[in-house]
Amino acid sequence: MQQISTADGYIFPLSIKQGLPYLKMRPYSPEEFLNTPHVIMTSDKEWNPTYADNDVDPYDPSFVGNIPNAFYLLPHDKYDLFGEYTAHSASNLDANIVLI
Repeated sequence: MQQISTADGYIFPLSIKQGLPYLKMRPYSPEEFLNTPHVIMTSDKEWNPTYADNDVDPYDPSFVGNIPNAFYLLPHDKYDLFGEYTAHSASNLDANIVLI
């Protein structure tokens, strides 16, 4: 289960829809406002929405220079560049499976 855990020990479960997290909320009642804990979930610092921005140029020489020489072996050397498994042999194939 995806969740937000606060420093105070509160846990808020998150819903995931099409890869995006959602925190289900509703307006509180006046009674809930008076009788339930208030949890601060934001920072008191000014928000900078560009903080994590990154624009990669695949034609930049420094980008190409950072590709490992054997990148095609990552993360597993038993697959080729097309994702095909290449380490099979007749001894580890099930006789009932037909390879196409």
